Amino acid sequence: DLDLSEYDSWTPIGTASNPFTGNFNGNGHTIENMTIKNCGNNSGLFGYMNEGDIYDIALENYHLEGNGAKNVGSILGCLRAGKICRVYTEGKITMNGSSEGIGGIVGSVDRSQLWTEGSVRECCAVGEINATRGYCVGGIAGYLGDDKSTGTFRDAISDCLSFVDLSGYENVGGIAGRCNWDYPRNCISLGSISAVNASESGCYGSANVSSVLDGDIDPYLYWCSEVSGIYGGPLMLGQTRNR
Repeated sequence: DLDLSEYDSWTPIGTASNPFTGNFNGNGHTIENMTIKNCGNNSGLFGYMNEGDIYDIALENYHLEGNGAKNVGSILGCLRAGKICRVYTEGKITMNGSSEGIGGIVGSVDRSQLWTEGSVRECCAVGEINATRGYCVGGIAGYLGDDKSTGTFRDAISDCLSFVDLSGYENVGGIAGRCNWDYPRNCISLGSISAVNASESGCYGSANVSSVLDGDIDPYLYWCSEVSGIYGGPLMLGQTRNR
C-alpha cells in the first residue's frame, strides 16, 4: 500500500504530449491521501493515457480541487485508448470555476479507436463531486466521446457502480454526464444528483438527463438516485446521442 500524504499536491502521471502508455497493475493494493491542488487539464492519479491499462487498485481519501479545468477524474483525467478495470475510489472533487469532463473514475473517455470491451469496467466510485459551474459531470465518467467516422464505442462503461453525490451545472449523470454515440451498460447509480440547468440543445429530459436524441437506453441501467434542479427525470445519463 502507498500513502501520498507527504505530497502537498500530486503531479499526475502522463500528459497529452507525453501520455502514459504502460500497464499499471495495482495487485489489489490501496493508495491513500492523494491531494491535487489547483487542478489543471487532465488531472488525476494519472493525467492522460493512450493505449495503456490501469487495474486492480483502490484509491481512498483523495481530494482534488481547482478553479476550472477540463478532464478531471480520481484515477485518470483523460483516456484516449486503453482500459480501466477493477478499480475502487473514495474521495472528493471540488471545482469552483467553469469546468468540463469531471468524473468519479475518469474525467473524459475521448478516443477514435474501436474496442470490443468496455474501456471502463467493473469499477466502483464513492464520494462527492461539487462542480456547480461544471459541464459533463458523472459518477463514473464525465464525458464519453467518439469520432463516429471511425466507428462507435461498444460498452465504453460497463458493470460499474457509483455512490457519488453529484452537483454540476449541465449534463450531470449518475454514471456518465454526456455520451456521444454510446451509453453505459449494466451499471448502477445510488448517489444524489443536482444540476443548475438542462442542456442547451434539444432538452427533453432533465438536470439528470439533459437530452436523448433518438438514442438507445440500455435496459440494464439502474437508477436509484435523488434528483434535484431546474428540471428532473429518472435516468442515469446526463446526455446521450444516437449510436
